[in-house]
Amino acid sequence: EPAEYLKSRLDNQIDWYDTKSQHHQKWFKILTIASIIQKEAANDAEMPLVASVIYNRLDKGMRLQMDGTLNYGIYSHDVITAERIRSDMSEFNTYLNDGIPPSPVCSVSISAIKAAINPAKSDYLYFALDKKAKKHIFSKTLSEHNQNIAK
Repeated sequence: EPAEYLKSRLDNQIDWYDTKSQHHQKWFKILTIASIIQKEAANDAEMPLVASVIYNRLDKGMRLQMDGTLNYGIYSHDVITAERIRSDMSEFNTYLNDGIPPSPVCSVSISAIKAAINPAKSDYLYFALDKKAKKHIFSKTLSEHNQNIAK
């Protein structure tokens, strides 16, 4: 199973991670969030801000609605379309389901794990990719987010 493989790889890199400990579920959640960060962030520097958006949305009871959660397994390199969002009925579809996916959606970097553990403090709830700058524009409101998308 991919999630077990990720945890075993992490065991080799981080000596304080113990899959048999009482904190197993907490670490599994952190790995899952780190995988979303890995898929969504344009670069390592953005990872703490992307993490803040994830936690802010979860804290407000909002769905994550992140394309990266649909880039898993055989869909890892697919472009996410509106049709895919509507047709994917799996637990990985954060447009249809509350909370985080049931397991990580990709391998994670140490930077993504650090961001999942220590997110930036922000009021951001949205981000949109600025394709020219190859980085995300973060926003606090839906209207601001829609303006950023229009740009």
